[in-house]
Amino acid sequence: MDKIKSLFTDLKDSSAEYTKEEKDAGKLMAILSYIGILCLIPYFVEKDNKYVRYHAIQGLNLFIISLIISVAAAVVAFVGAFLAFIPVLGFILFAIIGLVCSLVSIVPFALSIWGLVLVFQDQAKELPICNKVKIIKQ
Repeated sequence: MDKIKSLFTDLKDSSAEYTKEEKDAGKLMAILSYIGILCLIPYFVEKDNKYVRYHAIQGLNLFIISLIISVAAAVVAFVGAFLAFIPVLGFILFAIIGLVCSLVSIVPFALSIWGLVLVFQDQAKELPICNKVKIIKQ
């Protein structure tokens, strides 16, 4: 339980490292960082603004994590579909698997909203879960 709690509590705040000018100049690009595949635009375009770079890398990590979650959920749902052929028990298992896959797929969306809120507040904090799974490093 402590490991799950640490995903949400051990979030590094780097807001003080960036100037007000960097934050104001890069707000639009930082917003794009948390909108799905659009995270690639600030990642490849904004190389000079460190604030945008920070959010672009976080957004890219979130995008990659969401792709992994989507593929895993699709595979599990596909396997679950075969369970539906088992009378009664198969249908119950299929319903449970579908519910779990749906709930897990909401996590990246919620983290995107969290990232957008951080940008609107001119903050540079790590996102939960993404702070432990860093595919692209700063």
